[in-house]
Amino acid sequence: MSVRARWGAVATFAVLVMLGGPALAGGGTTSGDVPARRAETTALIRTSTADSLVQVNVDIGMKVKAGKRCTSSYPGVCKGATYHPCFNPADPAYAGCEMYTHYRIVPPGADLSQGISIVSSAGQLTHSWGRKITEAHLEVYAVDAARQFGSVRIRVNSFPHTLPVGGTAYSDPIGHINLPRAGAPGTGWIAGTATGADGRPMPARSFKFDVFGRTDTGRPTGVAGDGAFMEYGFGSARVEDGVRDGTYSTRPLYTGTYDIHVQRKGASYSCRVKVTGGFRFDLDFGRDRLGHPGCEPLTPLAQTVPG
Repeated sequence: MSVRARWGAVATFAVLVMLGGPALAGGGTTSGDVPARRAETTALIRTSTADSLVQVNVDIGMKVKAGKRCTSSYPGVCKGATYHPCFNPADPAYAGCEMYTHYRIVPPGADLSQGISIVSSAGQLTHSWGRKITEAHLEVYAVDAARQFGSVRIRVNSFPHTLPVGGTAYSDPIGHINLPRAGAPGTGWIAGTATGADGRPMPARSFKFDVFGRTDTGRPTGVAGDGAFMEYGFGSARVEDGVRDGTYSTRPLYTGTYDIHVQRKGASYSCRVKVTGGFRFDLDFGRDRLGHPGCEPLTPLAQTVPG
Protein backbone atom coordinates (compact mmCIF):
# COMPACT_ATOMS: atom_id res chain seq x y z
CA MET A 1 0.00 0.00 0.00
CA SER A 2 1.41 3.41 -0.92
CA VAL A 3 2.03 6.15 1.63
CA ARG A 4 -0.63 8.23 -0.11
CA ALA A 5 -3.25 5.48 0.30
CA ARG A 6 -2.10 4.57 3.76
CA TRP A 7 -2.26 8.01 5.26
CA GLY A 8 -5.13 9.39 3.19
CA ALA A 9 -5.12 12.37 0.89
CA VAL A 10 -1.83 14.21 0.83
CA ALA A 11 -2.20 17.78 2.04
CA THR A 12 -0.57 20.81 0.52
CA PHE A 13 2.89 21.73 1.77
CA ALA A 14 2.43 25.21 3.33
CA VAL A 15 5.46 27.10 4.49
CA LEU A 16 6.49 29.30 7.38
CA VAL A 17 10.07 30.46 7.05
CA MET A 18 11.51 31.77 10.28
CA LEU A 19 15.21 32.11 10.87
CA GLY A 20 16.22 32.16 14.50
CA GLY A 21 16.25 35.15 16.81
CA PRO A 22 18.41 37.17 19.18
CA ALA A 23 20.28 35.44 21.97
CA LEU A 24 22.71 36.69 24.62
CA ALA A 25 25.58 38.74 23.19
CA GLY A 26 27.04 39.41 19.77
CA GLY A 27 30.08 40.19 17.65
CA GLY A 28 32.47 38.07 15.64
CA THR A 29 31.60 36.70 12.21
CA THR A 30 29.03 38.50 10.04
CA SER A 31 27.59 37.93 6.57
CA GLY A 32 30.24 40.21 5.11
CA ASP A 33 32.97 37.78 6.17
CA VAL A 34 31.45 34.88 4.23
CA PRO A 35 32.52 34.34 0.58
CA ALA A 36 30.12 33.83 -2.31
CA ARG A 37 29.88 30.23 -3.48
CA ARG A 38 28.10 30.67 -6.81
CA ALA A 39 27.30 33.24 -9.48
CA GLU A 40 23.53 32.69 -9.19
CA THR A 41 21.83 35.25 -6.93
CA THR A 42 19.01 32.96 -5.73
CA ALA A 43 19.20 29.55 -4.05
CA LEU A 44 16.02 27.49 -4.29
CA ILE A 45 15.00 24.67 -1.94
CA ARG A 46 12.92 22.25 -3.99
CA THR A 47 9.85 21.31 -1.96
CA SER A 48 6.98 18.92 -2.57
CA THR A 49 4.10 17.44 -0.55
CA ALA A 50 3.61 16.20 3.00
CA ASP A 51 1.29 13.88 4.92
CA SER A 52 -0.38 16.85 6.59
CA LEU A 53 -0.58 20.59 6.20
CA VAL A 54 2.75 21.82 7.56
CA GLN A 55 4.69 24.93 8.40
CA VAL A 56 8.47 25.08 8.03
CA ASN A 57 11.19 27.02 9.82
CA VAL A 58 14.33 27.49 7.70
CA ASP A 59 17.76 28.07 9.23
CA ILE A 60 20.30 29.39 6.70
CA GLY A 61 23.92 28.22 7.01
CA MET A 62 27.00 29.54 5.18
CA LYS A 63 30.52 28.15 5.31
CA VAL A 64 33.18 30.69 6.21
CA LYS A 65 36.40 31.18 4.22
CA ALA A 66 38.80 28.24 4.14
CA GLY A 67 41.27 28.54 7.00
CA LYS A 68 39.04 30.95 8.94
CA ARG A 69 36.99 30.29 12.08
CA CYS A 70 33.38 31.22 12.74
CA THR A 71 33.27 33.20 15.99
CA SER A 72 30.40 34.70 17.96
CA SER A 73 29.24 35.11 21.55
CA TYR A 74 25.66 34.47 20.44
CA PRO A 75 24.55 30.84 20.88
CA GLY A 76 23.59 29.15 17.61
CA VAL A 77 25.52 31.49 15.32
CA CYS A 78 28.49 29.17 14.73
CA LYS A 79 28.23 25.44 14.14
CA GLY A 80 31.73 24.35 13.28
CA ALA A 81 32.84 26.33 10.22
CA THR A 82 29.26 27.23 9.30
CA TYR A 83 27.80 30.66 10.06
CA HIS A 84 24.06 31.17 10.73
CA PRO A 85 23.26 34.87 10.16
CA CYS A 86 19.77 34.94 11.61
CA PHE A 87 20.98 33.98 15.08
CA ASN A 88 23.21 37.06 15.08
CA PRO A 89 21.39 40.38 15.68
CA ALA A 90 24.78 42.12 15.48
CA ASP A 91 25.04 41.24 11.76
CA PRO A 92 24.48 44.39 9.64
CA ALA A 93 22.34 42.20 7.33
CA TYR A 94 20.17 40.86 10.18
CA ALA A 95 17.20 42.91 8.98
CA GLY A 96 17.11 40.62 5.96
CA CYS A 97 15.75 37.88 8.21
CA GLU A 98 12.44 39.73 8.47
CA MET A 99 11.43 38.68 4.96
CA TYR A 100 11.42 35.07 6.11
CA THR A 101 9.35 35.48 9.29
CA HIS A 102 5.83 35.45 7.87
CA TYR A 103 3.38 32.70 7.03
CA ARG A 104 3.55 31.72 3.40
CA ILE A 105 0.29 29.80 3.29
CA VAL A 106 -0.29 28.04 -0.01
CA PRO A 107 -3.97 27.30 -0.77
CA PRO A 108 -4.94 23.61 -1.10
CA GLY A 109 -4.20 22.34 -4.58
CA ALA A 110 -1.57 24.98 -5.38
CA ASP A 111 1.64 23.97 -7.11
CA LEU A 112 4.65 24.08 -4.75
CA SER A 113 7.29 23.18 -7.31
CA GLN A 114 8.72 26.70 -7.05
CA GLY A 115 9.91 25.84 -3.53
CA ILE A 116 11.52 28.18 -0.99
CA SER A 117 13.75 30.91 -2.43
CA ILE A 118 16.73 32.36 -0.57
CA VAL A 119 17.47 35.64 -2.35
CA SER A 120 20.44 38.01 -2.27
CA SER A 121 18.68 41.33 -1.74
CA ALA A 122 15.47 42.73 -0.31
CA GLY A 123 14.48 46.34 -0.84
CA GLN A 124 17.49 48.52 -0.09
CA LEU A 125 19.36 45.69 1.64
CA THR A 126 21.84 43.54 -0.28
CA HIS A 127 23.40 40.67 1.68
CA SER A 128 24.10 38.10 -1.09
CA TRP A 129 22.73 35.21 0.99
CA GLY A 130 21.46 33.51 -2.16
CA ARG A 131 25.05 33.34 -3.42
CA LYS A 132 26.53 32.40 -0.03
CA ILE A 133 24.19 29.79 1.44
CA THR A 134 25.74 26.31 1.60
CA GLU A 135 23.10 24.48 3.67
CA ALA A 136 19.61 24.89 5.08
CA HIS A 137 18.00 23.14 8.03
CA LEU A 138 14.23 22.70 7.77
CA GLU A 139 12.03 22.18 10.82
CA VAL A 140 8.77 20.79 9.45
CA TYR A 141 5.80 21.12 11.82
CA ALA A 142 2.50 19.34 11.23
CA VAL A 143 -0.58 21.56 11.42
CA ASP A 144 -3.54 19.37 12.39
CA ALA A 145 -5.89 20.06 15.28
CA ALA A 146 -6.24 16.35 16.08
CA ARG A 147 -2.44 16.09 16.68
CA GLN A 148 -2.28 12.86 14.69
CA PHE A 149 0.95 13.83 12.91
CA GLY A 150 4.34 14.75 14.32
CA SER A 151 7.26 16.84 13.08
CA VAL A 152 10.63 16.21 11.42
CA ARG A 153 13.92 17.94 10.64
CA ILE A 154 15.59 17.84 7.21
CA ARG A 155 19.03 19.10 6.17
CA VAL A 156 19.53 20.42 2.63
CA ASN A 157 23.30 20.49 2.18
CA SER A 158 23.87 21.61 -1.40
CA PHE A 159 22.47 23.47 -4.40
CA PRO A 160 24.13 21.59 -7.27
CA HIS A 161 21.74 22.47 -10.10
CA THR A 162 21.07 25.67 -12.03
CA LEU A 163 18.14 26.89 -14.05
CA PRO A 164 19.03 27.75 -17.68
CA VAL A 165 17.68 31.26 -17.16
CA GLY A 166 16.88 33.40 -14.14
CA GLY A 167 20.09 33.20 -12.07
CA THR A 168 18.87 30.43 -9.76
CA ALA A 169 20.72 27.49 -8.20
CA TYR A 170 18.55 24.79 -6.69
CA SER A 171 18.70 21.70 -4.48
CA ASP A 172 17.75 18.15 -5.30
CA PRO A 173 13.97 17.73 -4.81
CA ILE A 174 13.06 16.84 -1.24
CA GLY A 175 10.16 14.72 -2.42
CA HIS A 176 7.21 13.72 -0.28
CA ILE A 177 7.70 14.44 3.44
CA ASN A 178 6.63 11.48 5.57
CA LEU A 179 5.51 12.51 9.06
CA PRO A 180 5.23 10.25 12.13
CA ARG A 181 1.58 9.32 12.60
CA ALA A 182 -0.08 8.28 15.85
CA GLY A 183 -0.41 4.49 16.07
CA ALA A 184 1.72 3.75 13.01
CA PRO A 185 4.57 1.22 13.32
CA GLY A 186 7.86 2.77 14.36
CA THR A 187 6.33 5.68 16.25
CA GLY A 188 5.94 6.69 19.89
CA TRP A 189 5.68 9.80 22.05
CA ILE A 190 6.93 11.43 25.25
CA ALA A 191 4.46 12.47 27.95
CA GLY A 192 4.54 13.28 31.64
CA THR A 193 3.61 15.64 34.45
CA ALA A 194 5.53 18.82 35.31
CA THR A 195 5.66 19.87 38.96
CA GLY A 196 7.00 23.16 40.31
CA ALA A 197 9.34 23.74 43.27
CA ASP A 198 6.27 24.41 45.40
CA GLY A 199 4.93 20.93 44.67
CA ARG A 200 2.09 22.26 42.54
CA PRO A 201 1.48 21.49 38.84
CA MET A 202 3.34 23.82 36.51
CA PRO A 203 1.10 26.43 34.86
CA ALA A 204 0.55 26.72 31.10
CA ARG A 205 3.45 27.95 28.97
CA SER A 206 5.80 28.02 31.97
CA PHE A 207 8.73 26.13 30.38
CA LYS A 208 10.15 25.05 26.99
CA PHE A 209 10.38 21.35 26.14
CA ASP A 210 12.03 20.43 22.84
CA VAL A 211 13.16 17.05 21.51
CA PHE A 212 15.83 16.52 18.84
CA GLY A 213 16.13 13.09 17.23
CA ARG A 214 19.54 11.52 16.72
CA THR A 215 20.59 9.49 13.68
CA ASP A 216 18.60 6.39 14.65
CA THR A 217 15.37 8.36 14.20
CA GLY A 218 16.17 8.88 10.50
CA ARG A 219 13.63 8.01 7.80
CA PRO A 220 13.97 8.71 4.03
CA THR A 221 11.73 11.16 2.21
CA GLY A 222 9.73 10.10 -0.84
CA VAL A 223 6.35 8.49 -1.45
CA ALA A 224 7.97 5.05 -1.35
CA GLY A 225 10.56 6.01 1.25
CA ASP A 226 13.24 6.24 -1.42
CA GLY A 227 14.00 9.97 -1.41
CA ALA A 228 17.39 11.67 -1.45
CA PHE A 229 16.96 13.28 1.98
CA MET A 230 16.71 11.96 5.52
CA GLU A 231 14.14 13.14 8.05
CA TYR A 232 14.89 13.04 11.76
CA GLY A 233 12.46 13.07 14.66
CA PHE A 234 11.74 16.47 16.13
CA GLY A 235 9.11 18.08 18.31
CA SER A 236 8.13 20.06 21.37
CA ALA A 237 5.62 19.95 24.19
CA ARG A 238 4.24 22.21 26.88
CA VAL A 239 1.53 22.40 29.47
CA GLU A 240 -1.37 23.68 27.39
CA ASP A 241 -3.75 26.47 28.36
CA GLY A 242 -6.58 25.00 30.39
CA VAL A 243 -4.55 22.06 31.76
CA ARG A 244 -4.64 22.12 35.57
CA ASP A 245 -2.63 19.03 36.53
CA GLY A 246 0.64 19.94 34.76
CA THR A 247 0.43 17.15 32.17
CA TYR A 248 2.07 17.53 28.77
CA SER A 249 2.73 15.39 25.71
CA THR A 250 4.59 15.60 22.43
CA ARG A 251 3.00 14.84 19.11
CA PRO A 252 3.94 11.46 17.57
CA LEU A 253 7.69 10.84 17.23
CA TYR A 254 9.70 8.37 15.21
CA THR A 255 11.22 5.77 17.54
CA GLY A 256 14.87 6.19 18.43
CA THR A 257 17.18 8.25 20.64
CA TYR A 258 16.31 11.86 21.50
CA ASP A 259 18.00 14.75 23.24
CA ILE A 260 15.43 16.56 25.39
CA HIS A 261 16.01 20.24 26.16
CA VAL A 262 13.97 21.56 29.09
CA GLN A 263 14.38 25.30 29.60
CA ARG A 264 13.09 27.56 32.33
CA LYS A 265 14.91 30.42 34.01
CA GLY A 266 16.99 28.89 36.77
CA ALA A 267 16.38 25.27 35.73
CA SER A 268 17.46 24.32 32.21
CA TYR A 269 18.70 20.84 31.31
CA SER A 270 19.57 18.48 28.49
CA CYS A 271 18.52 14.83 28.88
CA ARG A 272 18.89 11.83 26.55
CA VAL A 273 16.13 9.23 26.26
CA LYS A 274 15.26 6.24 24.09
CA VAL A 275 11.75 6.25 22.64
CA THR A 276 10.50 2.78 21.67
CA GLY A 277 6.79 3.55 22.09
CA GLY A 278 4.96 5.64 24.65
CA PHE A 279 7.62 7.05 27.03
CA ARG A 280 6.83 8.72 30.38
CA PHE A 281 9.16 11.52 31.47
CA ASP A 282 7.98 13.45 34.55
CA LEU A 283 9.60 16.80 35.40
CA ASP A 284 10.07 18.02 38.97
CA PHE A 285 11.49 21.55 39.09
CA GLY A 286 11.88 21.19 42.86
CA ARG A 287 14.45 18.39 42.55
CA ASP A 288 18.04 18.38 41.36
CA ARG A 289 18.27 17.72 37.61
CA LEU A 290 14.49 17.57 37.40
CA GLY A 291 14.59 14.25 39.24
CA HIS A 292 16.61 12.51 36.51
CA PRO A 293 20.31 11.85 37.33
CA GLY A 294 21.16 11.70 33.61
CA CYS A 295 20.03 15.27 32.93
CA GLU A 296 22.85 17.79 32.52
CA PRO A 297 22.67 21.59 33.01
CA LEU A 298 21.89 23.48 29.80
CA THR A 299 22.76 27.11 29.11
CA PRO A 300 19.40 28.74 28.25
CA LEU A 301 18.72 31.37 25.62
CA ALA A 302 17.39 33.85 28.17
CA GLN A 303 15.15 35.89 25.90
CA THR A 304 13.13 32.84 24.86
CA VAL A 305 12.88 30.99 28.16
CA PRO A 306 9.72 31.42 30.28
CA GLY A 307 10.21 32.69 33.81
